[in-house]
Amino acid sequence: FPVTIHRFFTRHMSYKNVFDYERQQAEFSGLKALRFDLDKVNSWLISQGINQPFVAFTIRHYGYQPERNSNIPAYLEFSEYLSSMGIATVFIPDTEDLSYIDQISKYPVFFAGAFNLYQRQAIYELALTNIFNSNGCSALCALNKQCSYIMSSIANKYWPPESHEARGLKYGSQPFCDNPGSIVTG
Repeated sequence: FPVTIHRFFTRHMSYKNVFDYERQQAEFSGLKALRFDLDKVNSWLISQGINQPFVAFTIRHYGYQPERNSNIPAYLEFSEYLSSMGIATVFIPDTEDLSYIDQISKYPVFFAGAFNLYQRQAIYELALTNIFNSNGCSALCALNKQCSYIMSSIANKYWPPESHEARGLKYGSQPFCDNPGSIVTG
């Protein structure tokens, strides 16, 4: 386990509980970015010359369970395709290990989103869609009705599909979002 996680702490957040709570007409409308943070991120986007739809890629590049890391070459290939379609790309880096940063330096890199969860929430809301591998910040999209996202690599030797389904994450669905992307296992 990473030093920041205690191996005896076994509680996991259950999306299923949140979805069940919401379906019972509870007063939980989900996560939402504040206007202040949306304005800050919009200013950053303008400073980067982004005045068109964009896709945000969140990089996971971490020593713990490295098979869950982002496939950066695939992200870059897809970014080129998006560019040819008139869609911009923004990368949100993983700051645990920045050895890959030169690979993505051709594109705007939103470092503030790596350190400021409020601004990460805002960029996720503003993006056409968000693409990332399974990571803790995925909750910012999964519990925000304004976000569209595609999450991959959630099923692996540590987390089989059944463990995610028990927590409310099912292949191909986003039960809380009004603007869904999808969850892709494997």
